[in-house]
Amino acid sequence: MKKIQVFDHRPNLMDSNEFHKEFDYGTIEEIVKLIKVNKSDFQVANSAIRKLTKKKKLSYSKIMQFVRILLSGRNEGPPVKDMIELLGVDEAIVRLDIGLEFYL
Repeated sequence: MKKIQVFDHRPNLMDSNEFHKEFDYGTIEEIVKLIKVNKSDFQVANSAIRKLTKKKKLSYSKIMQFVRILLSGRNEGPPVKDMIELLGVDEAIVRLDIGLEFYL
């Protein structure tokens, strides 16, 4: 039951701002866009995110940890793909958009 409670409410991102310094807004915006454009197939989005992180010489795992924070407010938890499935794509996109607004 605890795992489900993580998704009961939208995260308070105030406690997650240490990750903001690590990535520029444009990169996070690109990643959110990749998830939105490929919302029906996370594998395609994930592949594109891997290519982007490699191109920008960023850590894929740290990027995905940051996406997890945007989705749940926590830096640990289930894989992002599973979180998106549990939340539903529409709610996941709302949370990602809120995260983008927070980091403007």
